[in-house]
Amino acid sequence: MNENATRTDQDSPHARWPCECFYFAVLDTSLLPKGTRVTDEQLGYLFEAELPELIESLHAIYRCIEGVKYLACGVSTERIANARDALADAVSLTPQTLPPYMWKETLGFRGAETLNLLGGAFEPATIRRLRRRVAMVGLAAVVLAFSTLLLGIERRIEVANDRARSAEVAIARRVDLVLPPASAANPLPPLLRLAAELRTLERTRGVDLGRSGDSGDAVDSLVSLLRAWPTDLPSRTETLVVSESSLHAQTQVASNDRADQLARSLSQLPGWSMDFPRVDAAKDNVRVALSWKRSSAKPRKPR
Repeated sequence: MNENATRTDQDSPHARWPCECFYFAVLDTSLLPKGTRVTDEQLGYLFEAELPELIESLHAIYRCIEGVKYLACGVSTERIANARDALADAVSLTPQTLPPYMWKETLGFRGAETLNLLGGAFEPATIRRLRRRVAMVGLAAVVLAFSTLLLGIERRIEVANDRARSAEVAIARRVDLVLPPASAANPLPPLLRLAAELRTLERTRGVDLGRSGDSGDAVDSLVSLLRAWPTDLPSRTETLVVSESSLHAQTQVASNDRADQLARSLSQLPGWSMDFPRVDAAKDNVRVALSWKRSSAKPRKPR
C-alpha cells in the first residue's frame, strides 16, 4: 500500500484512510446462543473467522446495521502505532468509504465516516482531556446543586425555627400581660405559670381539669381572654379569676385613657357580657377592675 495512504489531512483533525487499510466483515449474530447479550468479545470471535490474522492483533469496532446483522471494521494495531506521529493531532480515524464488494452485504449502509477507530486504547489525548474536563464540570455542577439544595433546606429550617421562636415570644408576652409577672418567688416561664394558674383554679373554684367538660370551660374562657387582650397596651395584671360563669381581672395601667382602651378591647369577648369597669386612679398608675358574666348559661354535663 502507498505510504501516503496512511497520512492525515493536515488541514483536518479527521483522518480518513483508504478502505484497503482496513478489514471488513458482516457478522450474523443469530449464530450466537439465544438469549445472550451481544458483546464485543462475542463479535470478535465471529470476526476472527473472517480474518487472515488473529483478532488480538487488530483494533476493531462494530455497528449494528439491521436486526442480527453487524458490520465489523478493524485495522492492524501495528499500522496505527506506526502512524502515531501522523495521527498526533487527529481526533478520528475512519475509512474513506466501504469497499464496493461490501455494499450489497451491508444492506445499503454507507456511514463509513461513523466508523471511528481512534477509540479505546487509541483514544486521542485531546479527547481524554476533554472527557475528564466534562466529567469534572459535571461533578462540580452536581456538588453546586447539592450545596444549593442543602443551603435552601438549612434556610427553611432557620425560618421555621425563627417562626417557632416568634410564636413562643408572642405567647409568653400575651401570658405576661394577663398573669402576674415572674418573680423571685415564682420564676417559672410563662406557659408553666399558666398551667399553675389553671391548677389554682381547679383547687379554688372546684373545677376538675381532669374532666373534659370542666377543662374546656376553664381553658376556653382563659384562651378567649388571652386572645382579646391587647398586646400593644402595657399593663400589669394583679389578679385573674376564671370560673365557668364569670371572669374577673384587676390590672394596673399608665392612665385613664389606657384603662378605657383596655376596657373597650375586652368588652366583646364571645359568649361574655362585661360589667361596667371600675377605675381607681393612684399616684403613679391607674387600677382597673373588669368583670364578665356568661351571656347564656351553658348546661353542665352530668358527672
